[in-house]
Amino acid sequence: MAIVRRYVSGLQRIAPLVIVFWLTAGGFGGWKGLELLSHTAVQLEPPSGSPSAAALSVFQSQFPEVADLVPVIVVLQSRAPRASALGKDTEQFTYALLSGAQGYPEKYVSADNFQSYYTFLNMSLEPLADATVSPDNATTIIVMNVDVPGGVGMNADTKKFVNFMDDLAKNLAAQYFPDKSVSVRLTGDLVFGRDFEDGSEHDLLLMDGIAFPIALVILCFVLRSARLLIIPVLNIAISILTSFLLVLPISLTTLTVSFTPSLMMSATIAMSIDYSLFLLSRFREELLAMRPVDFAVRVMLQTSGHTVIVSGATLSLCFLGLIFFQVTMLSIPGLASALAITVAVLVNLTLTPSLLLVFPRFFARCIHPCNSPCTPADADESRPILSPAAAHLSGLPDSTELRKSRWFRFGLATTRWPWSILLILLVAGLAVPCAMSALKLERSLSILYLAPRASEATDAYKELDVTFGTGRLFPYDLVAVPAPGLAILSPEFFTAAGNLLRDLAALPVNASFLGVMALGTTILSYDDVSLCLLTCDDVCGLFCQARKQFINANSTATYIEIRLDFNGADPFGPVGSDWLSKARAALDKASAQTNVTFYLGGGAGPGFDIVDKVYNRFPMAIGITTAVVVVLTGLAFRSVVIPIRAVFSLFLTLAFSYGIAVWVYQDGVLDFFSWAPLAGSGALCWLVPVMAFSILVGLGLDYDIFLLTRIREYRVMGVADPGDDPASNVLMGLAQTGGVITAAGAIMAIAFLGLLFSGEPVLNQLSFLLVFSVLFDTLVVRSVLVPAMMTLLGRWNWWPGSRQDRGAAYNVQEYYPLIRDSRE
Repeated sequence: MAIVRRYVSGLQRIAPLVIVFWLTAGGFGGWKGLELLSHTAVQLEPPSGSPSAAALSVFQSQFPEVADLVPVIVVLQSRAPRASALGKDTEQFTYALLSGAQGYPEKYVSADNFQSYYTFLNMSLEPLADATVSPDNATTIIVMNVDVPGGVGMNADTKKFVNFMDDLAKNLAAQYFPDKSVSVRLTGDLVFGRDFEDGSEHDLLLMDGIAFPIALVILCFVLRSARLLIIPVLNIAISILTSFLLVLPISLTTLTVSFTPSLMMSATIAMSIDYSLFLLSRFREELLAMRPVDFAVRVMLQTSGHTVIVSGATLSLCFLGLIFFQVTMLSIPGLASALAITVAVLVNLTLTPSLLLVFPRFFARCIHPCNSPCTPADADESRPILSPAAAHLSGLPDSTELRKSRWFRFGLATTRWPWSILLILLVAGLAVPCAMSALKLERSLSILYLAPRASEATDAYKELDVTFGTGRLFPYDLVAVPAPGLAILSPEFFTAAGNLLRDLAALPVNASFLGVMALGTTILSYDDVSLCLLTCDDVCGLFCQARKQFINANSTATYIEIRLDFNGADPFGPVGSDWLSKARAALDKASAQTNVTFYLGGGAGPGFDIVDKVYNRFPMAIGITTAVVVVLTGLAFRSVVIPIRAVFSLFLTLAFSYGIAVWVYQDGVLDFFSWAPLAGSGALCWLVPVMAFSILVGLGLDYDIFLLTRIREYRVMGVADPGDDPASNVLMGLAQTGGVITAAGAIMAIAFLGLLFSGEPVLNQLSFLLVFSVLFDTLVVRSVLVPAMMTLLGRWNWWPGSRQDRGAAYNVQEYYPLIRDSRE
């Protein structure tokens, strides 16, 4: 306890400065940190070394003016059955929209990048015009290729432009379609990014308005002090704002996925409340035993502070483990969440004791229930100096009250032979079918998992998918680079590229092409276009337009846009993955056999490359995380057996959680509720299993460490009577912490439950997985399974450590002078 004593002594001297520091950090966070919400995007960045990354690099170098273009698509759909969306009003709407887009102060859209039925007709490009209209003429699209510097999606400027175009489209729709005969909706990456950012702000408000107050009520009930409740509220606010401030510079230079702030806030609220509960419940316990505030702070930091440090370090390392995947969409949320947890730990271990030391009378005088009047702690002189629970902690033998508690009786019932072994076998047996279900997990990288469910952009995307195919919004770009000395407009080049296009057209998925040597399903030979090489008359207008658009300025490369029709299948699922694999094989063969090098970028390629890289490394990440858990728990408790038992219980929780999630979201067992957040979709978003693993391991270990710390404390202090079995220490620890762990689990579940009401399916799935896991871990694993296993293992739990563990929470003899002084 010497280190803690020196820490508290030093903290007493600088406590006011610590409080000022954190208040200042929180103030700056409130001023600048919230700008993080405006610097996120929904964008897949291909992993380095992947085929998609190579294709993107070539495309950006050969076509820099095209690489930064991000499409915003306006979908116009007739509301009347069998009515056409085309007509004079639609034509006027189109040119008014073009005029408004060009009138925006920043020149995001040029006339060349504005594609519609009427602009193509005006250029005598009838085939391209027909491609913008559905077969029944009920739907037409306008594509605005927005010039975004760097190709990065949402930022403050682009959000203003998207909002401007959205308002402009709605105003023009009201002007030209006053009878609402044609609906007008925007979709595309930029629109999705805007909607996701707005959804993130809604999620934050939802957690603030619903989950947070309920969690505070539970915390207040456990602490039984309205004044102590001020501390976790302050800790949460400062931790969130400070962590946002720290992550803001990262978001300005690196692509930050849009759900990062929601994840940071959920983790910060959950862990800050948990840590406050661990610390302040112990502080209150010492106050009830008539300990001085400074000593109560020392005991609080030595015992519960140990739990906070080990838990925070483990959870931060688990989040940092996401960097191991080397995928921006995981590494940045992982880094941001690790920073948020680290800040929460620092705030709880510095600001909390500082407030208690600077304002001892304020916080020590009111330790009664939240709905009771605040009276001095020593007002009831008839109350014994030491409560029975406090008597245990001071080394005195009386344990009557704890043995009468519900948790002790519950533990006694579940740890008796043969019930203990039967319970272990029952839980392990039920985990088997869940684990088998988890092995059947299907993953998808569809943007619909990231897009807000109820947004107009999502509805427009679905309509676009049905009418034109997903390839219209996410086309592939086939880049062809001839060898030096070989001209693009030459028979050899046309032959090489044409043969490859025929191979791609022969694949199971229907493909249409748009480029200098292909239009739709028609693949042109050199002879077909040779007459147009010297002139650009009306007959050759389409070829000349294609030559201008699809061949770069120095004629060293060309690209062909590939639009796929999956006929209702998920382009981001197995069918899309199979097409991509076969297409890349065809590209490799063509590049090896000709003097042309081909690259395939865009489409679902970056997503598939990310998922392949992540899930190829996932087993290794699981192994590394397991090793971290074993090392940290082994060092913390000086035992070989405890880490093994901890890993076993953690993987039981993971098996249950992943298996149930597959049943719900893949098999749709809860579809009868007809509630979108629990609706089956045939797969889980690929992000959810990976991100949930790191969080679940950290959270599961959190409660385990808290329970083990108290059990070890009783063991070292020799609480059990001389004739007692070592199981008494387990039961005493369960009796003392059972209520706190249950409350902590309820608070954690409520904190994550807010995301279940989010509009983004990825957050719904993550929320369900976390809420179920926390409740199962709290109510079954820590309350039933762990005590039963530790009782069966007996003294082997602590092997090879000894009873006189130097890591004891504190020296019992330190209490006697304090007890004597308080009695005098």
